[in-house]
Amino acid sequence: MESFDPPKWADWLIEKICPEEYLEEVQGDLHEAFYWRAEAKGLSYARRKFFFESLKTIRLIRFKTPDFMKNLYLRTLKSYFVTGFRFLWKTRVFSSINIFGLAIGIASATMAFLFLSDQLSYDRFHKNADQIFWLNGSIEFEGQTETMNGASYIMGSEIPKEVPGIIKASHVKNALALRPIGEDYDYQVYHYADRDLFDMLDFTFISGSPGTFENPDQMVVSESFAEGLSQKDELTLVFGDQETVFTIVGIYKDMPNNSTLRPEIIIPFSHWKTRVPARRTTTWFDINMNVFFQKSRDVNKKALEESINKVFATHFDVEENNAKLFLQPYTELHMDPSLGLGNGLGGAVNRQVLRVVIIIGLLCLLISCFNYSNFATGNFLSRSKEVAIRKVIGAHKSTIFQQFISESFLSTAIAGLLSIALIIIILPMFSTFVDEEYTITQLLNRRFIFGLSVVIILSTLLSGIYPSLVLSSQKAGNALKSKLKVGGRSFFGWLLVMLQVSLTIFLIIGMITIQRQLNHLVNYDLGYNDENMLQLSIRDTSDRRVEQLKQKLQQLPFVQEVSAYSGYNGTDFIYEERRIQVRHLRTDAEFLPLMEIEVTEGRNFDPAIITDERQSILVNEALVKQMNLENPIGMTIPFDYGDLENPRIVGVIKDYNFRSPKRTIDPLVVYMSPEYQYQVMLLKLGSSTLTEDIRAIEQTWRSTYPLQPINYAWEDELNEARMQTEIQIQKLSRAGSIIAILLASLGLFGIVGTHVRQRLKEVSIRKVNGASPWNIYWLFSRKFGGWLGAGFIFGAIPAVYFLNNWLNNYPERINLGVGTPLLGTFICGIVFISIISFLLFKVIFVNPAVHLKDE
Repeated sequence: MESFDPPKWADWLIEKICPEEYLEEVQGDLHEAFYWRAEAKGLSYARRKFFFESLKTIRLIRFKTPDFMKNLYLRTLKSYFVTGFRFLWKTRVFSSINIFGLAIGIASATMAFLFLSDQLSYDRFHKNADQIFWLNGSIEFEGQTETMNGASYIMGSEIPKEVPGIIKASHVKNALALRPIGEDYDYQVYHYADRDLFDMLDFTFISGSPGTFENPDQMVVSESFAEGLSQKDELTLVFGDQETVFTIVGIYKDMPNNSTLRPEIIIPFSHWKTRVPARRTTTWFDINMNVFFQKSRDVNKKALEESINKVFATHFDVEENNAKLFLQPYTELHMDPSLGLGNGLGGAVNRQVLRVVIIIGLLCLLISCFNYSNFATGNFLSRSKEVAIRKVIGAHKSTIFQQFISESFLSTAIAGLLSIALIIIILPMFSTFVDEEYTITQLLNRRFIFGLSVVIILSTLLSGIYPSLVLSSQKAGNALKSKLKVGGRSFFGWLLVMLQVSLTIFLIIGMITIQRQLNHLVNYDLGYNDENMLQLSIRDTSDRRVEQLKQKLQQLPFVQEVSAYSGYNGTDFIYEERRIQVRHLRTDAEFLPLMEIEVTEGRNFDPAIITDERQSILVNEALVKQMNLENPIGMTIPFDYGDLENPRIVGVIKDYNFRSPKRTIDPLVVYMSPEYQYQVMLLKLGSSTLTEDIRAIEQTWRSTYPLQPINYAWEDELNEARMQTEIQIQKLSRAGSIIAILLASLGLFGIVGTHVRQRLKEVSIRKVNGASPWNIYWLFSRKFGGWLGAGFIFGAIPAVYFLNNWLNNYPERINLGVGTPLLGTFICGIVFISIISFLLFKVIFVNPAVHLKDE
């Protein structure tokens, strides 16, 4: 027989959510209606109606309090939040302003945390990361220690054999080859490595494996690189004039973005050995690659370094060269800019950019928290009687403190949610500023959620503790007698305002100083003319082909001068028992006229003089000064480089900065001897270069190098690129200053607005007694002069100190003086006076009758 009972699940739902005092009545009515419908219109109709009426009833009844909410503390906390929401709604205009300002501060601090945590996370995902070390060395010269930035091949092959604490070792080096793409060719970067690398680091192979990794014609590739291949099992690369077909034996997952080593192609070092002279594998001080060791967990790093240096000393005269080897933890490579990573390792983080991001994030957070704290304190009068009544009926000071700190957390939590939206909006711009790739998906990881939570808690404490203490410690009698004043003579309250102004002035001065220094570096006279100068990258060991290209380019009508030169390499020589460190450059006779570099003594190279190619050199003024040469022309110096031995100085050239205005000018030796291959072809073009001219240069290049793609760049753009760090810092400081001014303006708007609202009756009385608009304006604005003066002392003076230390890193720097601090203070003053004037306009022209009619 079919049951006439209502649906059990609907009954169960009502019993769970309906309070006990309503349950019998609600459930009885529903059951009565169910039985009536079942008899009159059928069971299915009755159950269907019971279902819908149960849902309707749920909307109308008060939910049953969950068991966990029966806890007294949670119910008290709920009342705090309800009260907080009501107060925020009551003061929604000023509350919105302060919550928005707090959101900006939280967003700034959270992005700074995101950037910092991302940089600190580099390479820590490898399971053996704490046992892997990068072999490096140092040379001591005249009391200064210089790192070698790498190791030699034999160091990585011999040291593991003689030091038992090393369980795995691998060389790592990158190189460049040509890769056929259709009928054209393009450059392809690849890496050399040994088999142990795949065990030391966390390589995950999705197809195949490296095997023994000894066959020089095999390779492994990354997943993303393999996706772009038409043939998944082989790849053709061209080395010089030789074409090699490699077999792809494995495909591995791409290394994460926070990895110092991110290769696309890895080839065994057995292939590298077939392409270099045998001496490159046996010379101990041929520093041209990276070497990684994995030590046993029971071996001490310091003891391992001592063992390595003992082996090194048996093969190399370390005392004469003041050289030693050391191990750098793999997890620290990215955070140590002094190492000069290269040969396939990603560069270290820019410490200056990292510091600027952290400083701006923290200062913006502090300013926004000070804003909220001042706002909450300024609204004290509107809630003082509430606090007094609660104290009269028995509320303890700690209870009131908990209420206001809970309300602060509520405001901060709302600001935190709003900050997420702000971060999503400005994340692409922030990524451009710090030169990192950040996407919205990264906001879902644990680091970001942890960072946001920490910032919200910190913001709650910074912004909420002071107003909570002030509000909870007031005497009830004064509040009930209306004897309380906004802020009064509270030293800490005005200290917060002063700090806010100081931080704003600090950031503005920093922005102006960085802008001035960048302009100084960009306009700095390098000692040569880089205008209309084009660089062509040359990868050819044949001087004959380079000379052919040079002659062809000289025939183009728009080309004024052509020259070729090598890179600026470093070496040293002994002169009068002193070791002289120099840079040396191979070039030709056209180099100085093209660069417009002045010869201060002697002459330039002359191709008609046979001895100039093998026996003559030019030196710059810095080398003459370092060697203390009084009459350098005609002198021979003990500079030996290949076949160039004891050359004679034929000319002294004026110092020119061949690296960057951020670096001092090094002593330089210039020669024509073919000891080093040409790497750059330099072209001086006409004043108006057209697209057709560039196309003609490309055609000329292809006639000499049909396989190699042309790679060119403008010299002035390369010089600007060397200022990339300063440009990044400039953008960050400008953004930080704008945010600081905005936050400080919002804070001032809230503070002055609160003062205005709470002193309207006083102003009305003053106007009735004959006060002029200027008297009223001065009444409210005079304190700002004190804030601005204190802000100059506590903001400008520290700014000058820190910025002078920063400027000392540059050999070419501006003088800070007093103009920049005064200008920063003036800008801050103009912005704040504008806000105060806007807010006081209503007060100055207020109608006294409106606010005195209830007296």
